[in-house]
Amino acid sequence: MITTIIFDYGGVLGSDATEWSTRFKDIARILKLTPAQLDALWKSMWPALGTGHVSLNEFWRAALKKSGKKEKRGTLMNIYRRNIFLNVHMLDMVLTLKKKGFILALLANESREGMKMKKEKFSLDKVFDTIYCSADLGVVKPDPHIFKYVMNDLKTPPEKILFIDDRKENIRAAKKLGIRTILFRNDAHARKALHKLHLLP
Repeated sequence: MITTIIFDYGGVLGSDATEWSTRFKDIARILKLTPAQLDALWKSMWPALGTGHVSLNEFWRAALKKSGKKEKRGTLMNIYRRNIFLNVHMLDMVLTLKKKGFILALLANESREGMKMKKEKFSLDKVFDTIYCSADLGVVKPDPHIFKYVMNDLKTPPEKILFIDDRKENIRAAKKLGIRTILFRNDAHARKALHKLHLLP
């Protein structure tokens, strides 16, 4: 019986960190860098960002250096914060599951600053029982160690956990450990999958 449901954030509950051509397009415009250039820079720094070895501020510093602009890093951070997004339809499902008594956790590959912004802006601590950020743990999905850490911290065996993520590689890693999974496609698919498991009406 499932007692615990773990959600990813980016691409499931809300905005992904690298939506440079859509949600964060003003950053690309200010820096006069293409979304592809920002994405390439993010990917080059992600191993250190995701494990907490460098900060989001250091990413902005690198982006400013690449662009040659003298904009303040705080301005870029404020634009980023203003445009992060929470999917209200998914939030509604999460709150329904909370009312039904499930233990809810958030497990995100995220920088410390990015996670802090999301927590503060959307009061995530009031929604989830526990929030796990890869930068705090020093390991990112799909590394099995992050799932083992979460299971140990929650004191919950894999067969009692449901994990929802939009990345196939993360889903595969969780499955190998015996965790039940839903590969997120969209809101309607998630609701249907949760209904099929008799977790939502």
